[in-house]
Amino acid sequence: MRKKIGVIGVAALISVLIFGVVPAQAGLLNVGGMAGYYNPNFGEVNDEYLEGFSKKFEGGLTYGLALSYDISPNIRIRGEYNTFTSKASDDTLSPIMTFEEKLTVTPIILSGIYRISPNVPLCPYIGAGVGSFSTKMEEKIEFLGIPVPYEDKDSPIGFQVLGGVEFGGGNFSLAAEARYIVAKAELNSDEAAFYTNVDLGGLFVGLIASIKF
Repeated sequence: MRKKIGVIGVAALISVLIFGVVPAQAGLLNVGGMAGYYNPNFGEVNDEYLEGFSKKFEGGLTYGLALSYDISPNIRIRGEYNTFTSKASDDTLSPIMTFEEKLTVTPIILSGIYRISPNVPLCPYIGAGVGSFSTKMEEKIEFLGIPVPYEDKDSPIGFQVLGGVEFGGGNFSLAAEARYIVAKAELNSDEAAFYTNVDLGGLFVGLIASIKF
């Protein structure tokens, strides 16, 4: 229940800050998409739970949407939603038994951003954010061709620090950004019997393309 309240609270805070801080003005609302490379540490889930697997979870591409509001030329509030998927597997006992694991992370993050030089075409910025990192791990054990599926979920609160450079021209902008994330999901469903943690902390680098309204 506490985790559900946290998710709802983060979503509500994003809505209030983006849409309710000040009246909408032309050129202050930015809508865009993002794509990048996310490399979580993974930690215990790779080191212990998937020990001996021929393929463990790895970093990879992530993509999503971003909605931001410029409170002033220097201060920006940004809400974002993105998704990341990684897979692991082991076929050492094939064809008798095979294992397939799928990890899906879908964060909703609210960030405060300080634009250092908003009046120049190439504007550096820094910021920090907090959000809900919805995490789902799915497992499929196939025994003699018969699949047996399991899954577990968690939505921990996580944090990020970020920095980047934004190039703006007219109503379009393109930003190159790097961020470091701190979050950890706990998967301990009795039914799934995972009993492991997933360290979601790690480096993200990517691009954000936005249109101003």
